[in-house]
Amino acid sequence: MKLTRKLLSFAAATVCAASFMCGGEALLTVGADETYGMLTYSTFDKDRDGTYDFAEIIDCDKSAVSVNIPAEIEGLPVLLIEYGAFKECTQLKSVSIPDSVIEIGESAFENCTSLENIIIPNSVTNIHRDVFRNCTSLESVTIPESVVSIARDVFSGTALVNNQTDIKYVDEWVVDCDKDVTSAEIKNGTKGIACSAFSQNTKLKSVKIPDSVELINASAFYRCESLESITIPDSVKEIGNLTFSGCKSLSSVRMSNSVKEIGYGTYSGTNLNSVIIPKSVKGIGSSAFSSCESLESVTLLNPDCEFWDSATAISNGYDQKGHYYNGTICGYENSTAEKYAADLGYKFLAISDYGVLGDADGDGKVSAKDASLIFSEFKRTYGGESGSFTAQQIERCDLSGDGKITALDASKVFTIYKENYRKG
Repeated sequence: MKLTRKLLSFAAATVCAASFMCGGEALLTVGADETYGMLTYSTFDKDRDGTYDFAEIIDCDKSAVSVNIPAEIEGLPVLLIEYGAFKECTQLKSVSIPDSVIEIGESAFENCTSLENIIIPNSVTNIHRDVFRNCTSLESVTIPESVVSIARDVFSGTALVNNQTDIKYVDEWVVDCDKDVTSAEIKNGTKGIACSAFSQNTKLKSVKIPDSVELINASAFYRCESLESITIPDSVKEIGNLTFSGCKSLSSVRMSNSVKEIGYGTYSGTNLNSVIIPKSVKGIGSSAFSSCESLESVTLLNPDCEFWDSATAISNGYDQKGHYYNGTICGYENSTAEKYAADLGYKFLAISDYGVLGDADGDGKVSAKDASLIFSEFKRTYGGESGSFTAQQIERCDLSGDGKITALDASKVFTIYKENYRKG
């Protein structure tokens, strides 16, 4: 049956599906297909308690010209428009979607060549792939503030993106960009960058993101192999999986101070040398910084930041033994960063608000040179001379916490250097 075949594959990819699934098995009972005017729908008992909980639109008569989807059928809320529900309805000019709908499935309106405009209700959070693909008459769409994700090719083949600018916009979202562009400046007022909008643009070297952008969806800059640096403004709250994966020239990134997590593979395969992860970040996903061959230093400013897959989160590459990392993890003492480094045998340097503890010369590392500089400072002050260290140097190098630089501080710094030197 069409419903059973398509619903489950669609539901697994939706936000609402999380409440329907447990241990990979569907926790719902599907009712028989029924009709409502020109619409075909089915009802669902998600908790299998014998009472149906919601309805979904699964098909539409191909002769339909105008459709008003009801908010309720049989007293049940209409929550979903299924994969391909209106696909190939070539005579459909208008459709009204109620606020009860929370998900619109892939290809739901694909090839509706007469559809002219549509208003997406404020209840929808995700617009899935190919939803309006090849709707050649579509000239107007309203995307609500509730939408946080627009998948790839949603508006491909519509009049909405057939414009003359290098960057293609729909409403307040970037949805595509010409592949021969070497630099791009996203216009102010843009809310989001859709999935794969700049993906595989191998010529793109730079992009300017305005501080109106709040959302950067998955794979937005995937394999932009010439992209060298990027500044993510603090307005950005979410960055999707694989966003900069495969950007092999990316050597500099300034992260937003508003992002809560770094997802799967976000910066994998980049050319980053050092990374500072803001205090706002609460979690780092699998392979977030994997296969970053040049990565030497990762600093975590949130002492409670979680690693969801520590074995792959940060690495220079992998060999027969698995993922390896020869660089340094920097974080506060007794932090999750310190535990992460200890669990995997990585080098760890403690930090304070003034930088790496023991780093006398301010290069972000602790070396024998730092121990020597600290001991020289101690000798000067011990002999009655004026010290040469700045207030910040003293804060970084006073490891004993007695407010001055001593031989003990130099000894502790040399011990830190030796411990990390042994780790490569």
